[in-house]
Amino acid sequence: MFDRSQLRLFPISERIHDLGLDVIMELQPTAPGPALERLRPLAPSLMRARELGAARILFMGAHVIRSGVQRYLIDLMRRGFISCLAMNGAGPIHDFEFALYGATTESVARYIASGQFGLWRETGRMNDVMREAYAADPQAGLGAALGREIAEGAYPHKGLSLLAEAHRLGVPVTVHIGIGQDIIHEHPNFDPAAAGALSYNDFLALTAQVQNLENGVVMNFGSGVMAPEVYLKALSMARNVAHGRGESIKRFTTLVCDLHDLPDSYRAEPPKSEPAYYFRPWKTMLARTVRDGGESLYVKGHHAETIPTLWTLLDELETGRTAVPPVGAYDAAVCSECGPDAPASQGWDRPKVLDLSELAQAVAGMRARGLRVVHAHGCFDLMHPGHIKYFQAARRMGDALVVTVSADRFVDKGPGRPAYTEALRAESIAALECVDLVAVNPWPTAVETLRRVRPDVYVKGQEFETLTDETGKLQQEHAVAVELGIEFAFTHEIVFSSTQLLNAYFRTAPDADQGE
Repeated sequence: MFDRSQLRLFPISERIHDLGLDVIMELQPTAPGPALERLRPLAPSLMRARELGAARILFMGAHVIRSGVQRYLIDLMRRGFISCLAMNGAGPIHDFEFALYGATTESVARYIASGQFGLWRETGRMNDVMREAYAADPQAGLGAALGREIAEGAYPHKGLSLLAEAHRLGVPVTVHIGIGQDIIHEHPNFDPAAAGALSYNDFLALTAQVQNLENGVVMNFGSGVMAPEVYLKALSMARNVAHGRGESIKRFTTLVCDLHDLPDSYRAEPPKSEPAYYFRPWKTMLARTVRDGGESLYVKGHHAETIPTLWTLLDELETGRTAVPPVGAYDAAVCSECGPDAPASQGWDRPKVLDLSELAQAVAGMRARGLRVVHAHGCFDLMHPGHIKYFQAARRMGDALVVTVSADRFVDKGPGRPAYTEALRAESIAALECVDLVAVNPWPTAVETLRRVRPDVYVKGQEFETLTDETGKLQQEHAVAVELGIEFAFTHEIVFSSTQLLNAYFRTAPDADQGE
């Protein structure tokens, strides 16, 4: 047996990286092209699956990460279009290296001759994470362990990590390894028992997702073996249990995106005499498993084209807009003139009061750059010191604070309310240094606003911490925040009541155009 203790490891600083952060694409819509129309039928299926709470599983090969589409996949997870992300063993390696070094991928030809290929010391830290996770909890998952490590550890580029963002959102990431296939398996600290157990736990987690596949969607981007084989076994197990209960799993949609040329008749299995028979995604995902009532779709294209195109279609369908300005148009990065404590909007040449569609676009730009966006919502009529303390506390929970105010027609505080119009309330709040952006909410609750804005945190005052509200609005907002993976937080500051202040100090509400 080979003695791994003889191996020499090398510092990652000596490696010539083939890919850096410059490969990662900005979050913006794609131009119309052939892939747009070919993928269009999938968007309504994904929307419906999300509405029904059915599985939305995305399998991916490691080249997806190397294609630089991280921001698109992260946003799809944030919006609830991905309920499970399934990878092979190489995917987490690229994700880990990007998060830690801002670079990944080495040339086999360059390093295999000297026996350096894959033997980089820092990447081997992944083995320690897996071993420690298994020792702490034998039921843990491989994807969850690595996601927690990146999310909670000192990883400079964690904002671009699929594993870390999935951990934060509560989206399962399952990792399906083949021992001996990945570079970290070369290392002396690799524990095959721990890695195998964690990966098998992930397989069971994936199978639990497949149990919810009726009316759902399964997508495969670039995995020729892992995805079809793991999916096939998980589906067989899920159907076995469903059959015993008198249920079925047969009405769902599959998508395969790859570079193979397939005929229009891909819904029929190819004959064994043809080489295409051994392209497993065709016979398994496009034909065999959907023949009893499902639908399948094949789209040829590079991941850097197909994934942004799918995001564009879903964004268009969900928001009604056909274009999103580049992230730089709402650049939430700290500018050199503003300093690290300045509001995320300082230095912009745009007003702080936007309409809601502009606000949603701005937040998408902020989050694509890895900023943590906090959202506050309310009437704020009259604004008082309690509101200001609330906004300041909310701002400390993240990197940017956006506020939505209730439209005049939905302010149900009694006769003569609101005392100030929605425009005046929005402008007053925008004048606060701790607030980055403001918009008027055109709906009676913040439910639809949360779906469109997709903040990281939705914050209310401590008086709402019991989640009791006679109108039911607060409970609805809490439910959609949980559904979308938005953190529901509370401030703990001094509390005033605008209604009580008005009743105590004003006989009549002031006119909107009244001076001092």
